[in-house]
Amino acid sequence: MSSEPSGRGPLGRRRIAQAAVFSAGGYGLRQVIRLGSNMIFARLLFPEAFGLMAIVNAFRTGFEMIADFGIAPSIVQSSRGEDPVFLDTAWTVQIARGVLLFALGVAAAVPVSRVYDAPELAGMLVLASVAFLVRGFSSTSLPRMQRNLSVRAFESVQLAGQLVSAGTILVWLLIEPSVWALVVGGVAGASTRMILSHVLAPRRDRMGWDRSAAREILHFGKWILLSTLVTFVADQADRLILGRLASLSELGVYSIASMIAFLTATLIGRMGMAVLFPALSHGLEMKRNLPAVYRRQRKPLLAVGGLLVVVVAAGAVPLVELVYDPRYIEAGGMIQLLIVGTWFRVIEAPARSALMALGETRWLPILNLAKLLSVVIGLPLGFYAAGFPGGIAALVAGDAARWIVATAASARHQLRGFAADAIASVGVLAAALTGAFVASQAAQNHGPAFCLLAGSAAAALAFAPMALWLLYSGGALKREAR
Repeated sequence: MSSEPSGRGPLGRRRIAQAAVFSAGGYGLRQVIRLGSNMIFARLLFPEAFGLMAIVNAFRTGFEMIADFGIAPSIVQSSRGEDPVFLDTAWTVQIARGVLLFALGVAAAVPVSRVYDAPELAGMLVLASVAFLVRGFSSTSLPRMQRNLSVRAFESVQLAGQLVSAGTILVWLLIEPSVWALVVGGVAGASTRMILSHVLAPRRDRMGWDRSAAREILHFGKWILLSTLVTFVADQADRLILGRLASLSELGVYSIASMIAFLTATLIGRMGMAVLFPALSHGLEMKRNLPAVYRRQRKPLLAVGGLLVVVVAAGAVPLVELVYDPRYIEAGGMIQLLIVGTWFRVIEAPARSALMALGETRWLPILNLAKLLSVVIGLPLGFYAAGFPGGIAALVAGDAARWIVATAASARHQLRGFAADAIASVGVLAAALTGAFVASQAAQNHGPAFCLLAGSAAAALAFAPMALWLLYSGGALKREAR
C-alpha cells in the first residue's frame, strides 16, 4: 500500500467560489448547446423519435446504475485519491464495469424491443451500449480533477464532448433524418471525452490490482450501488411507465419538457458534487467545523437554483411557443408542473452531497426508496385519474419525499438547512407566480418572444432580494479573509 499523501491543495473560500463559477458556467454553456441543438433536431425529426430515444436513455441509465460502484466518488473522497496503486485499481474496476454494461445492453436489446413493440429499439440499444465500453477506458484524471477542484479542465472535457455529440447529430440529420443520429452522437461524445481524459492526464493509467484499494472502493460504493438501483426505478420510472401508458409521440413531448424542467436540478446537483462534496471531504481531513462549511456553501446553491427555477417557470409556455413547432405545444404546461419537482431536487442536492462526503452512503438508497414508492404507486394512478397532470403530481410528490429524507439524514450530523429551504421556497413560489402572471398578461397583446422576456425578467426581479440574502448570508458576497 502506498503511503503517499493525498496531494490535495488547500481549499479556501476563493478557490471554492471559483470552482462553483466554472462548474455553473461550464454546465450552463453545455446545456445552452444541448437546448439549442435540441430545438434544431426537433424540427428535423418527429416526436416519436424522441420517444424512442427516451426509452433507450432510460435503459442505458438503468444499466449504468446496476453496476455503479461509486468509482469516481471514491477517488474524490478517499485519502488515497492520489495514490497510483489506488488509481490503477480503480481504473481496472472501471474497465471491467464497462465490459459488463456492454454485455447487459446487448443481451437486453431484443427483449426490450419486444416489450415496447418497436423493432428498431434493438439496434439502438446495441449501438448505445458501445458508449459503455468507451467510458470504461476513460482516465482517472477526470475524478482527480473533481477532487482537486480543477473544474476548468473538467468542464472543458465535458464541453468538448457535448460539441462533438451535437455536431455529429446535426451532420447526420442533414444527410439522413433518422433517430439513429441521436444514438451515434452519444457514442461520438463519449469517445471524445475518453480521448481527452488521457490527453490531459498527468499520469498514465495502468491495469493493476491492490486488495486494500479494491476493498475500500467496494466498501464505499456498496451503498451507492444499492442507491443507484433504486434511483434508476425512481428517476426513470416516468419514462418506462409512460412508455406503456402513453403513445410514443406523447412520450417524446414529455421527454423534451422534462429535459428543460430538470436542467436546473442537474446543474445544482453537479455543483454540489463538484464543489460541496470535495469541500466537505477536505474539511473532514482537516478536522474543520463541518456544519459551518455546510451552511456557508449551500446557500449560494439555493440562490442560483431558485433564480433559474423561477425564470424557467415563468417563461416555459412562451419559450415552447417560440422555438418549437405546434407538435410540441403541450410541453410548456408540462414544464410548469415539473418545475415544482425540480425545486425539491435543488434543495435536496446539498444534503445528498454532504451525506456522500461523510461516507453515509447507506442513506442514499433510503431517500431514493421514498421517491420510488411515490412514483411507482402514484404515477399510474395519477395518469389514469387526470392524464399527464396527475402523473406529474405523483413525480413531484416523490421528489418532495426524497428531500424530506435527505434533510432528516443530514440533520443527524448537525448539517441543518430546513429553515433556509423553507424561506427560499416561499421566495421561489412568489417570484414564479409573479413572472407567470406577467407573461400571461403580456400574451394578450404581444407575441411569445416579448412574453418570454417580460415573464422571465419579472420573475428574476421578484426573486432578486431573496437571492441576494442567500448569497450574503452564505458568505458569497463577503471578501475572503487572507
